[in-house]
Amino acid sequence: MEPIGAPIEYGIIALSALGFIFIALKLCGAVGWGWWWVMAPFLLQAAVLLVALLALVVVTIIGLRA
Repeated sequence: MEPIGAPIEYGIIALSALGFIFIALKLCGAVGWGWWWVMAPFLLQAAVLLVALLALVVVTIIGLRA
């Protein structure tokens, strides 16, 4: 039986691998994308993390007021 967080972990690994592939393609000149698009998988991970932290802070503040 897999742990509960396994699908999330696989998603993080997949986005990281995709990001490294994009960087390699950009550095080899195989793609002409801008760096924003090349770094998008890493930026997406950061955005999800920030949203999760913000949600945690909001839930904590609401819990402390109750």
